[in-house]
Amino acid sequence: MFCKKYAVKNCRIIVGRAEVLGQAALRQSYDIVFSRALSKLRTALELSGCFVKVGGLLIVPHGTSWDSELKESSLAMEILGLKLLSNLAYDLGDVKFCALIFLKVSVTPAIYPRPTGVPDKKPL
Repeated sequence: MFCKKYAVKNCRIIVGRAEVLGQAALRQSYDIVFSRALSKLRTALELSGCFVKVGGLLIVPHGTSWDSELKESSLAMEILGLKLLSNLAYDLGDVKFCALIFLKVSVTPAIYPRPTGVPDKKPL
């Protein structure tokens, strides 16, 4: 709906479990991946990072607690081959958000993402 409403071209919306899709043909095949907002940043990185090609970008929306969550995510970033490039603050009405932009610097190990439910229950 978003892409249609805003006439976004050359994009693909994929519906399914990231834990399953990230172990298949879609793995490490996109230049830019937009993650939807998930519970913890570490979880979003694990579930989304596997879709990004080395040299590509992962964009993760986040609330105002991104700075503390980023510190908690340093091990996950290292394991998953991601490096924070920048953050972009934005507002939706009266609510403040931040888009975290990561560069994929190395291949994500084949064991990630872990099976359904594990990334959220046991974050990296």
